[in-house]
Amino acid sequence: MLAHGPVGRQITPERLTRHLLLLADSSTGVAALSLLGSEAARRGLAVTLLQNSASGGLPPRLLQADVEYRSTTPEAGGLLGALPALLPWADELVVAAAPPLLDTLAALRRARAAPFTLSAGKPIRAVPLFEPRSGAGGGDLLPCGTGMCGACEVRVHGGWRLFCHDGPAFPLEELRLVEDEPRDD
Repeated sequence: MLAHGPVGRQITPERLTRHLLLLADSSTGVAALSLLGSEAARRGLAVTLLQNSASGGLPPRLLQADVEYRSTTPEAGGLLGALPALLPWADELVVAAAPPLLDTLAALRRARAAPFTLSAGKPIRAVPLFEPRSGAGGGDLLPCGTGMCGACEVRVHGGWRLFCHDGPAFPLEELRLVEDEPRDD
């Protein structure tokens, strides 16, 4: 069940999830999560999609009626500002955002800092939204979708995984999106 791109693995809520919180840090994030939200709502889960948008966000009519849509703005604190009020409701979170926000969420979770102080056991999966690496010829690579080109590598504990083959969602705790040291290629 659930969201699936042209390649990769399905994003499936945990078996015991009844309240699914989807966090999208851009319109690209909404696109990445909207099918998941619609399918989860069809299965009877309560779903809230929260979008951070400076321009007012997505017209709610584009989502299935059973998906609650909320928006926030960077000026109002963005996703991090809205998360404390929504986190107690959710059984599981899926976040589609750029690496800096995902790293911040992971650091807060590891430190068991607010808003994760009382919610450390909730599953959080991340869909990293990033630009593909540049190819050896200097131009941007168009990811192949099969894992052959390696343009969509995502750094995780213990190495690298492919967004198009192993993703698009990864447990937040596994991601290491900000590299401390350069990669040996």
